[in-house]
Amino acid sequence: MKSAVVNNHALSLICIKNKLDCCLLSELPGLKEMCERVRNKIDYYIDHIDAYYDKKEDNINEVYVKITGDIVEALVGAVYLDSYQDLNVTMNVIKVLCHDVIVKFANDKYIQTDPEYIVKRYCEENQRPMPIIRYIMALISLRK
Repeated sequence: MKSAVVNNHALSLICIKNKLDCCLLSELPGLKEMCERVRNKIDYYIDHIDAYYDKKEDNINEVYVKITGDIVEALVGAVYLDSYQDLNVTMNVIKVLCHDVIVKFANDKYIQTDPEYIVKRYCEENQRPMPIIRYIMALISLRK
């Protein structure tokens, strides 16, 4: 589940849903427009996050996805540091920001289709060592 929520696309949706992108002082052409298009369909994208990976749909710009995802990471990091490394305070902020996305990806149906879960289950059932997941995911993305 962690890999489902902690990735640029999910974090970008969290940023846009919570209108954190509106705090960004940027003149990047098309950023505000992309965020507005996504915000208008935010529930659809949370339910169909794979559509958010499709760059053609709503003219999604990967650089802007990274920027908006970084906003959430920066905010969580700032809360952690400003709260004197209080994990309870930080977790409360994460729960408020990420609730819809966490609920979406916490269901068994999604977890059982998560590539990392499938590989882990296979390795456990066949008594094999767990491979380095990032390497495998990079290989999968190269095939696309």
